[in-house]
Amino acid sequence: MGLCKCRNVTNLFCFEHRKNVCEKCIVSDHYKCVVKSYLQWLQDSDYDASCQICSQSLEQGELLRLSCLDIFHLKCVNDMCSKLPETTAPAGYACPVCNAAIIPPDNVNTQIAELVRSAFSSANWAQNILPSKRTVVPFPETSLQRNAHVTTTPAVISNVEQARSTTVSIDSGILPPKKVTTKASSGSIRDGDDDKYKLGSERSSTSWAPRGRFLSPKRLAVGLGILTAMIIFLYYFII
Repeated sequence: MGLCKCRNVTNLFCFEHRKNVCEKCIVSDHYKCVVKSYLQWLQDSDYDASCQICSQSLEQGELLRLSCLDIFHLKCVNDMCSKLPETTAPAGYACPVCNAAIIPPDNVNTQIAELVRSAFSSANWAQNILPSKRTVVPFPETSLQRNAHVTTTPAVISNVEQARSTTVSIDSGILPPKKVTTKASSGSIRDGDDDKYKLGSERSSTSWAPRGRFLSPKRLAVGLGILTAMIIFLYYFII
Protein backbone atom coordinates (compact mmCIF):
# COMPACT_ATOMS: atom_id res chain seq x y z
CA MET A 1 0.00 0.00 0.00
CA GLY A 2 1.19 3.51 -0.75
CA LEU A 3 0.27 6.98 -1.95
CA CYS A 4 0.32 8.00 -5.57
CA LYS A 5 0.93 11.55 -6.80
CA CYS A 6 -2.82 12.16 -6.49
CA ARG A 7 -2.50 11.41 -2.77
CA ASN A 8 -4.73 8.37 -3.10
CA VAL A 9 -4.02 5.19 -1.17
CA THR A 10 -3.43 2.37 -3.65
CA ASN A 11 -1.81 -1.07 -3.86
CA LEU A 12 -1.00 -0.76 -7.58
CA PHE A 13 2.61 -0.32 -8.62
CA CYS A 14 4.23 0.75 -11.89
CA PHE A 15 7.10 -1.60 -12.66
CA GLU A 16 8.77 0.80 -15.09
CA HIS A 17 8.72 3.97 -12.98
CA ARG A 18 8.76 2.11 -9.65
CA LYS A 19 6.05 4.14 -7.95
CA ASN A 20 2.56 3.68 -6.64
CA VAL A 21 -0.16 4.60 -9.08
CA CYS A 22 -3.96 4.81 -8.88
CA GLU A 23 -6.41 4.16 -11.67
CA LYS A 24 -6.50 7.81 -12.61
CA CYS A 25 -2.69 7.86 -12.88
CA ILE A 26 -2.71 4.71 -15.03
CA VAL A 27 -5.15 6.16 -17.57
CA SER A 28 -3.49 9.56 -17.79
CA ASP A 29 0.26 8.98 -17.35
CA HIS A 30 1.02 5.23 -17.32
CA TYR A 31 -1.14 3.92 -20.15
CA LYS A 32 1.85 2.07 -21.71
CA CYS A 33 3.46 0.87 -18.48
CA VAL A 34 3.34 -2.56 -16.89
CA VAL A 35 1.23 -2.13 -13.78
CA LYS A 36 0.54 -4.83 -11.23
CA SER A 37 0.07 -5.02 -7.48
CA TYR A 38 2.81 -3.93 -5.11
CA LEU A 39 2.96 -7.44 -3.67
CA GLN A 40 3.73 -8.88 -7.10
CA TRP A 41 6.54 -6.37 -7.51
CA LEU A 42 8.03 -7.44 -4.16
CA GLN A 43 7.91 -11.08 -5.23
CA ASP A 44 9.40 -10.49 -8.70
CA SER A 45 10.36 -7.07 -10.01
CA ASP A 46 11.19 -8.33 -13.52
CA TYR A 47 8.73 -7.46 -16.26
CA ASP A 48 8.30 -7.84 -20.01
CA ALA A 49 7.13 -4.68 -21.77
CA SER A 50 5.69 -6.48 -24.77
CA CYS A 51 2.32 -7.72 -25.93
CA GLN A 52 1.77 -11.28 -24.69
CA ILE A 53 -0.22 -12.16 -27.84
CA CYS A 54 2.10 -11.02 -30.65
CA SER A 55 5.31 -10.59 -28.58
CA GLN A 56 5.84 -7.14 -30.11
CA SER A 57 6.83 -4.05 -28.15
CA LEU A 58 4.09 -2.01 -26.52
CA GLU A 59 5.57 1.15 -28.01
CA GLN A 60 3.92 0.38 -31.35
CA GLY A 61 0.25 0.35 -32.22
CA GLU A 62 -2.87 1.19 -30.22
CA LEU A 63 -2.90 -0.34 -26.76
CA LEU A 64 -5.66 -1.59 -24.51
CA ARG A 65 -5.47 -2.33 -20.80
CA LEU A 66 -8.00 -4.83 -19.51
CA SER A 67 -9.64 -4.72 -16.10
CA CYS A 68 -7.10 -7.26 -14.87
CA LEU A 69 -4.40 -4.60 -15.67
CA ASP A 70 -2.75 -6.74 -18.36
CA ILE A 71 -1.98 -4.64 -21.44
CA PHE A 72 -2.10 -5.73 -25.11
CA HIS A 73 -2.41 -4.34 -28.58
CA LEU A 74 -6.06 -3.58 -29.30
CA LYS A 75 -5.82 -5.26 -32.71
CA CYS A 76 -4.34 -8.43 -31.19
CA VAL A 77 -7.18 -8.79 -28.68
CA ASN A 78 -9.79 -8.12 -31.34
CA ASP A 79 -8.31 -10.63 -33.77
CA MET A 80 -7.98 -13.28 -31.06
CA CYS A 81 -11.64 -12.94 -30.02
CA SER A 82 -12.87 -12.81 -33.64
CA LYS A 83 -11.34 -16.23 -34.33
CA LEU A 84 -13.40 -17.87 -31.60
CA PRO A 85 -16.65 -19.65 -32.61
CA GLU A 86 -19.89 -17.69 -32.41
CA THR A 87 -21.21 -20.16 -29.84
CA THR A 88 -18.46 -19.25 -27.38
CA ALA A 89 -19.77 -18.36 -23.93
CA PRO A 90 -18.92 -14.93 -22.45
CA ALA A 91 -16.44 -16.62 -20.10
CA GLY A 92 -14.56 -17.95 -23.13
CA TYR A 93 -13.44 -14.45 -24.11
CA ALA A 94 -10.70 -14.31 -21.49
CA CYS A 95 -7.32 -12.70 -20.98
CA PRO A 96 -4.54 -14.95 -22.33
CA VAL A 97 -2.36 -14.19 -19.28
CA CYS A 98 -4.62 -14.49 -16.23
CA ASN A 99 -7.82 -15.92 -17.79
CA ALA A 100 -9.92 -13.00 -16.54
CA ALA A 101 -12.93 -11.84 -18.55
CA ILE A 102 -12.08 -9.41 -21.34
CA ILE A 103 -15.46 -7.68 -21.12
CA PRO A 104 -15.87 -6.60 -17.48
CA PRO A 105 -18.97 -7.71 -15.56
CA ASP A 106 -21.93 -5.37 -15.25
CA ASN A 107 -21.13 -4.45 -11.64
CA VAL A 108 -17.61 -3.18 -12.50
CA ASN A 109 -17.86 0.56 -13.18
CA THR A 110 -14.23 1.63 -13.10
CA GLN A 111 -12.69 3.95 -15.66
CA ILE A 112 -10.61 1.15 -17.17
CA ALA A 113 -13.71 -1.03 -17.51
CA GLU A 114 -15.56 1.72 -19.36
CA LEU A 115 -12.63 2.15 -21.76
CA VAL A 116 -12.68 -1.60 -22.51
CA ARG A 117 -16.42 -1.59 -23.21
CA SER A 118 -16.14 1.43 -25.50
CA ALA A 119 -13.18 -0.11 -27.38
CA PHE A 120 -15.23 -3.19 -28.34
CA SER A 121 -18.61 -1.48 -28.73
CA SER A 122 -18.55 -2.02 -32.51
CA ALA A 123 -16.92 -5.49 -32.52
CA ASN A 124 -19.16 -8.25 -33.84
CA TRP A 125 -18.04 -10.83 -31.26
CA ALA A 126 -18.90 -8.50 -28.33
CA GLN A 127 -22.48 -7.67 -29.32
CA ASN A 128 -24.01 -10.34 -27.07
CA ILE A 129 -21.59 -9.70 -24.21
CA LEU A 130 -21.78 -5.95 -23.71
CA PRO A 131 -24.41 -5.02 -21.07
CA SER A 132 -26.17 -2.44 -23.26
CA LYS A 133 -26.57 -4.88 -26.19
CA ARG A 134 -27.36 -8.06 -24.35
CA THR A 135 -30.56 -9.80 -25.40
CA VAL A 136 -33.08 -10.01 -22.56
CA VAL A 137 -35.21 -13.16 -22.62
CA PRO A 138 -38.62 -12.59 -20.99
CA PHE A 139 -39.71 -15.01 -18.30
CA PRO A 140 -42.73 -17.21 -19.08
CA GLU A 141 -46.03 -16.07 -17.67
CA THR A 142 -46.81 -17.75 -14.38
CA SER A 143 -50.17 -19.13 -13.33
CA LEU A 144 -50.53 -16.31 -10.81
CA GLN A 145 -50.10 -13.71 -13.54
CA ARG A 146 -52.56 -15.54 -15.82
CA ASN A 147 -55.18 -15.55 -13.07
CA ALA A 148 -54.61 -11.95 -12.07
CA HIS A 149 -57.65 -10.82 -14.10
CA VAL A 150 -60.04 -13.17 -12.26
CA THR A 151 -62.59 -11.20 -10.23
CA THR A 152 -63.77 -12.32 -6.82
CA THR A 153 -67.35 -13.54 -6.42
CA PRO A 154 -69.83 -11.93 -3.95
CA ALA A 155 -69.64 -15.03 -1.75
CA VAL A 156 -65.87 -14.64 -1.40
CA ILE A 157 -66.27 -10.94 -0.62
CA SER A 158 -68.85 -11.64 2.09
CA ASN A 159 -66.58 -14.24 3.67
CA VAL A 160 -63.69 -11.79 3.71
CA GLU A 161 -65.85 -9.07 5.28
CA GLN A 162 -67.07 -11.51 7.93
CA ALA A 163 -63.49 -12.48 8.73
CA ARG A 164 -62.49 -8.84 9.02
CA SER A 165 -65.39 -8.13 11.41
CA THR A 166 -64.22 -10.90 13.74
CA THR A 167 -60.56 -9.92 13.57
CA VAL A 168 -59.11 -8.56 16.79
CA SER A 169 -57.63 -5.10 16.48
CA ILE A 170 -54.44 -5.01 18.53
CA ASP A 171 -53.73 -1.36 17.81
CA SER A 172 -57.10 -0.26 19.18
CA GLY A 173 -56.65 -2.35 22.34
CA ILE A 174 -59.87 -4.36 21.82
CA LEU A 175 -59.43 -7.94 22.90
CA PRO A 176 -61.91 -10.80 22.58
CA PRO A 177 -63.89 -11.72 25.70
CA LYS A 178 -62.06 -14.19 27.87
CA LYS A 179 -63.67 -17.56 28.23
CA VAL A 180 -64.67 -18.27 31.85
CA THR A 181 -64.50 -21.88 32.88
CA THR A 182 -66.48 -23.06 35.89
CA LYS A 183 -64.77 -24.88 38.69
CA ALA A 184 -65.35 -28.52 39.38
CA SER A 185 -68.42 -29.51 41.39
CA SER A 186 -68.24 -29.96 45.15
CA GLY A 187 -68.35 -33.71 44.78
CA SER A 188 -65.15 -33.84 42.69
CA ILE A 189 -61.71 -34.35 44.15
CA ARG A 190 -59.89 -31.06 44.82
CA ASP A 191 -56.17 -30.81 44.24
CA GLY A 192 -54.23 -29.17 47.05
CA ASP A 193 -51.97 -27.34 44.52
CA ASP A 194 -54.85 -25.32 43.06
CA ASP A 195 -54.45 -22.52 45.61
CA LYS A 196 -50.66 -22.28 45.89
CA TYR A 197 -50.41 -19.45 43.32
CA LYS A 198 -53.30 -17.44 44.79
CA LEU A 199 -53.03 -14.59 47.25
CA GLY A 200 -53.74 -15.16 50.90
CA SER A 201 -57.19 -13.51 50.69
CA GLU A 202 -58.15 -15.62 47.68
CA ARG A 203 -57.22 -18.99 49.12
CA SER A 204 -59.98 -21.24 50.37
CA SER A 205 -60.43 -21.85 54.08
CA THR A 206 -59.48 -25.52 53.76
CA SER A 207 -56.36 -25.00 51.70
CA TRP A 208 -54.21 -24.98 54.85
CA ALA A 209 -55.28 -28.45 55.88
CA PRO A 210 -52.83 -31.30 55.28
CA ARG A 211 -53.55 -33.80 52.64
CA GLY A 212 -55.75 -36.81 53.34
CA ARG A 213 -52.94 -39.33 53.32
CA PHE A 214 -51.51 -37.93 56.62
CA LEU A 215 -54.83 -38.44 58.57
CA SER A 216 -55.84 -41.85 57.32
CA PRO A 217 -57.90 -44.08 59.74
CA LYS A 218 -55.12 -46.63 59.89
CA ARG A 219 -52.57 -44.10 61.08
CA LEU A 220 -55.00 -42.65 63.62
CA ALA A 221 -55.58 -46.13 65.11
CA VAL A 222 -51.84 -46.78 65.35
CA GLY A 223 -51.27 -43.44 67.04
CA LEU A 224 -54.02 -44.01 69.61
CA GLY A 225 -52.67 -47.48 70.36
CA ILE A 226 -49.17 -46.12 71.02
CA LEU A 227 -50.56 -43.36 73.24
CA THR A 228 -52.62 -45.89 75.29
CA ALA A 229 -49.59 -48.14 75.77
CA MET A 230 -47.51 -45.23 77.04
CA ILE A 231 -50.20 -44.26 79.58
CA ILE A 232 -50.45 -47.83 80.94
CA PHE A 233 -46.67 -48.05 81.18
CA LEU A 234 -46.43 -44.85 83.15
CA TYR A 235 -49.30 -45.84 85.45
CA TYR A 236 -48.02 -49.30 86.55
CA PHE A 237 -44.22 -48.89 86.49
CA ILE A 238 -43.63 -45.31 87.50
CA ILE A 239 -46.49 -44.28 89.73
